[in-house]
Amino acid sequence: MLSNFFRIFDNRLDGFRANEETSPRGIRMVSPPTPTMQHAAASVLMLLAMTIYNCDSANLRLQLSHVDAGRGLTHWELLRRMAQRSKARATHLLSAQAQSAGRGRSASAPVNPGAYDDGFPTTEYLVHLAAGTPRQEVQLTLDTGSDIAWTQCKRCPASACFNQTLLSSTPPLRVLR
Repeated sequence: MLSNFFRIFDNRLDGFRANEETSPRGIRMVSPPTPTMQHAAASVLMLLAMTIYNCDSANLRLQLSHVDAGRGLTHWELLRRMAQRSKARATHLLSAQAQSAGRGRSASAPVNPGAYDDGFPTTEYLVHLAAGTPRQEVQLTLDTGSDIAWTQCKRCPASACFNQTLLSSTPPLRVLR
């Protein structure tokens, strides 16, 4: 069944690939989705399938949205913003790499969800998650660039983090070592 889904998914993507456009400057561009987007969509669908299998549907809701969804931007504005986010990501990573040069093999990067110093969002996709009884709603960043999933693992000030104590239907998270 899953292989059927991927075949249908790939066929739908062929339609997107056929929709080439020419920019005002004569540059030919192919509309998304990209292989990264395919991977992200497949990952979210797999996560959703596992969640539905293991959870009471009344206590869980996931909604995937693009970071620019609902802004009424044109196709070219969306592409421009996507390119700006990509450039901001590269600049941020290169500056972190330059700062860690000369410190052996270790490198660090701050975990600051939301935006880089120049105000560009750090992600392309968001997952809106509502879970627990009573329902707690959080907005998660869908990292399409790696296989790492980040979640809160210890308490922090109530104003800054998800309140885990209100999830009566979910056991506390354990840190695996």
